[in-house]
Amino acid sequence: MVLRQYRDAPQAMADRMALEAAGIECYLYDENLVRMDWFWSNLIGGVKVVVREKDAKDAAKVLHERFPDEMEHGAGI
Repeated sequence: MVLRQYRDAPQAMADRMALEAAGIECYLYDENLVRMDWFWSNLIGGVKVVVREKDAKDAAKVLHERFPDEMEHGAGI
């Protein structure tokens, strides 16, 4: 199942690493095509982070909670 889509590869790769660190197997579809020629990204729907259906809920939670609220709002700095 496609969990998220990204126009550029770097953010997709960062999310892939976060999911793998959480023990969730995932793949990046169309990563190589976008990296070879980013112009194609909009046409093909960008880089897609794909996970198993059974892992989708946990994967979405990992990506949603990747950055704590206090870091997003600058608290504690």
